[in-house]
Amino acid sequence: MRIPVWPSILLLILLTACSSTPKAGHPDGMHSPETVEITYHVQRGRELELQSILDRVWIIYIQEHLVLPPSHAIVSTREYGNRPRIVETLTWASHSALDRAPNSVLELWNQIQNLCEPRAGHEGVEMIELKFKK
Repeated sequence: MRIPVWPSILLLILLTACSSTPKAGHPDGMHSPETVEITYHVQRGRELELQSILDRVWIIYIQEHLVLPPSHAIVSTREYGNRPRIVETLTWASHSALDRAPNSVLELWNQIQNLCEPRAGHEGVEMIELKFKK
């Protein structure tokens, strides 16, 4: 039985967001944009299926105002014995954007999780916040 990792990822993001330093002009920092890198350790032969879901979920992100549209990039690479990996970079509209994710997004996240696999000590899907030097 596969246990969904998305709830854990969401909790981690929320805890990280809650502990971050407030941005200038935003007393709590929760309303400032957050750029992340999401790594998908894709099961062999499932890359096109995953890409299709990423395309669909991106449209919902935009419709729901969860992301800043010009911030999006997806790169396909290979890792650990020529296994597929997709890396997506995007900017959530705010640190609290994931709190507003509709059920349609949650369902797609579950599908994404099912297309990925843990690899070399990493979860099937991993999200980290990117920090930029000024």
